[in-house]
Amino acid sequence: MQKRSLAFKLIFGGLLLALAPMALVGVLAVWNASDALEASARQQSENLAASIAAAVQETLAEEMKSAVATAANPLVVAAVTADGEQQATSAKEVSNWFQAAFKDYSWLYEANLLANAQGLLIADGAGGKHLGVNVTEREYFKQAMAGKASISPPLRSLLSGKPIVVIAAPVLDGNGKPRGVIINTMKTDNLSATATKARVGQTGYPWMIDRQGVVVAHPDAKHILETNLAKSPGMEGITTKMLAGQDGVDTYVFQGFDKICGFAPVPLVGWSVGFTQNVDEFLAPAHAIRNLVLVIAGVVALLVGVGVFFFARGVSRPVMAAVVELNDGSSQVSVASTQLAKAGHSLAEGTSEQAASLEESSASLEELTSMTRQNADNASQADSLMREVHNMATQAGSTMAEMLGSMNDISSAGMQISKIIKSIDEIAFQTNLLALNAAVEAARAGEAGAGFAVVADEVRSLAMRAAEAAKNTAELITGTIEKINHGTNLAGIMDKAFAGVTANAGKVAELISEISAASREQSQGITQLNTAVGEMDRVTQTIAANAEESASAAEELNAQAAAMHDIAAVLSTIVSGGVAQSAQPARRITAQPQRALPAPKAAASAKPAQVKAGAAPKAPAKKPNPKTEIPLDESDFVDF
Repeated sequence: MQKRSLAFKLIFGGLLLALAPMALVGVLAVWNASDALEASARQQSENLAASIAAAVQETLAEEMKSAVATAANPLVVAAVTADGEQQATSAKEVSNWFQAAFKDYSWLYEANLLANAQGLLIADGAGGKHLGVNVTEREYFKQAMAGKASISPPLRSLLSGKPIVVIAAPVLDGNGKPRGVIINTMKTDNLSATATKARVGQTGYPWMIDRQGVVVAHPDAKHILETNLAKSPGMEGITTKMLAGQDGVDTYVFQGFDKICGFAPVPLVGWSVGFTQNVDEFLAPAHAIRNLVLVIAGVVALLVGVGVFFFARGVSRPVMAAVVELNDGSSQVSVASTQLAKAGHSLAEGTSEQAASLEESSASLEELTSMTRQNADNASQADSLMREVHNMATQAGSTMAEMLGSMNDISSAGMQISKIIKSIDEIAFQTNLLALNAAVEAARAGEAGAGFAVVADEVRSLAMRAAEAAKNTAELITGTIEKINHGTNLAGIMDKAFAGVTANAGKVAELISEISAASREQSQGITQLNTAVGEMDRVTQTIAANAEESASAAEELNAQAAAMHDIAAVLSTIVSGGVAQSAQPARRITAQPQRALPAPKAAASAKPAQVKAGAAPKAPAKKPNPKTEIPLDESDFVDF
């Protein structure tokens, strides 16, 4: 699985922490600004539509009042109530009056007309162009003859082709009966210009429709009386509300643009005014805020990204260096533990061989013990013989010769014992060296070698005791040899001065008694030495077992180094990223089976072994060299 590096995570997290609040604030700001602007645009469009509708309402109401006032003029009333020539004369006067009164309002009116009760136009302020036209079928004429003033829907003038509205008011006689109709055809150009002159921004403008949805006023003249917005796609909803005389605000789509529109009715004529604006325009400030937020976010993202990049690099590089050092350290620990395990196995093998040598030395000491006991017995027999010397004078020569031979054998045996004691002393010295080496290795191992250090110290103590015992034994043997030599000399003197044997027999007996006592003491010393050698054998086997345990501990340390190597690989993957892989384990040591140590032999045989005089002890097995197994120099023994 692809994993991201620590630097990537720091950069991504930093950008996320920096940009997320900014994005939230920006979205809320744009959202609130959009809502505020939309609410303002709605209120503004509704207010403008209402004000324009009120102005149109007021204008049309004033025009209707003007028509009603004209209809009440006595000259006009006389024109529709007179008969014959009087009617014609009055009608002509009305025409002249229309021309004079409305001459300055040509921009507002296309024509000012008077119709009689039969619907014929009898007065015309436009020069008589409309005289004789029958308007009986016109809706505004019918409503006026019913006594109601009205304003017609917008229509296109047949004379000018421009949009107009017809304002009609009934002419009443003295009885209040309609006798004619005043007809003012008002141009809607001025009304449209007045209604559509208001602007908001670039796309905000008003428009107006009649009760059928036909456009009455619009900034674009091509829509006037030509476009029915009630049938325009996307405007069905808003025009339905406008034609129903409602006011309010709504949205619609016109020619592909989303628009918002406030609308208000013109109750007098059933028209409705709308004020519209493109949504994009009144939301332009919100869009500007959005764009500004995006620009600021981009700049902040760039600055934060650069800052976080350098921060992440400053963090990941030391961590990666630490991971590399950890990996190297685990490799070094693995190599050291491998060497320690090998040294432990070598020490165990050397100790096992030393234990075998100690067993052989123990056997030699047992033989020496037998020889010493035999020597003591011989000394006792010699003492008995000396007591019989007076009776065995004739046999004294031969007995003395045998005694000389025995003393020579004893001297040879003493020399052999000296050699054995020297070997024991060398063994004790080597054991002391091994104990010192073990103590050094235990100190290097730290807490894991604390127990091993105690054992090594005990072994060194035992080795020193063995050396001391060997020294004492050597002194005893030296004394014995000297005494034997002295006895030999005495025997020679006895042989030469046999005549004085009887006189000196007592002294010889005393000397032999001393020899017997010395032999017994020698036997006891050798027994103690044999016991010490057995103890050394047991200690040596303990050392071998501890060495195997040290090797096992080293192997465990190697396994822990491998685990440390795996952890370093995982950390490396976290820091540098990439595909997660199992770390290559450190080189492990194959656990070697612990060698069985030889069992110690019995301390003493059931029957002492008979050793011939001058026989050399059995040669010991090949001994391990401590300097080869655990190399040390003189500086390592300064503190010992």
